[in-house]
Amino acid sequence: MKFCVCSSLLSDEALHVLRESFPVILLPPDNDLPEPIRCHPDSIFTVIGRDLILSASYAAAHPETVHAIASCGQFRIVLSDARREPVYPHDAGLNAAVGQNFVICRPESAAPEILQSAGHCGYSLIPVRQGYAGCACLVTDDAVLTGDPGISRVLASHGIHALLLSNEGIRLPGYRSGFIGGACGFSDGIIYVNGNPVTLPCYPTLRAFADSSGYSIRSLTSDCVTDVGGIRFFDSPKERRL
Repeated sequence: MKFCVCSSLLSDEALHVLRESFPVILLPPDNDLPEPIRCHPDSIFTVIGRDLILSASYAAAHPETVHAIASCGQFRIVLSDARREPVYPHDAGLNAAVGQNFVICRPESAAPEILQSAGHCGYSLIPVRQGYAGCACLVTDDAVLTGDPGISRVLASHGIHALLLSNEGIRLPGYRSGFIGGACGFSDGIIYVNGNPVTLPCYPTLRAFADSSGYSIRSLTSDCVTDVGGIRFFDSPKERRL
């Protein structure tokens, strides 16, 4: 069984689609972040192995939400006191992309707990220059989709299949554009897109990749594609008891 964690500002249309298949936990705002991304999962927390890493201030402000995520995923809560402000790079400390056995992040701006957890869990650390690595990447079972050429090159040097996609056409109010990772989520062979992916210039490349990998693409809304900080899916190890 899986559950989903997403922004509390996700549209009713998108939430309806997700709730048809998953229990959904909505993230209230983190007031230490810039207003446009205050509810974005990729900026609020990172999960590495069974470690749920987030700021101590957010956990204190929203204990019920943090407990719900930790309980559903049977995660160990790891609190960070790293400097956190609504300006880069202090808004990117928890922004990392996590694969099956690797963590992509900018070590200079990452919270120390990200680096420590990667080491403790035996994950390879892939250093990149992009501070918003979690936003910039969508990790699937066999590839990382990204709009960042630098990340694409670094992943290739580590033997990881990277698909370079344009971020053009992805909205993020308050910013010039959003990121492909922030506009999507991946679970069980399905790429969930917050918007109509056909409107994206990169759609033919995305469609070809999905077809070759045996994935499907599911639109959550009929609107233009919008970055909402990613749609995060996690296994819920709890067994049902009769």
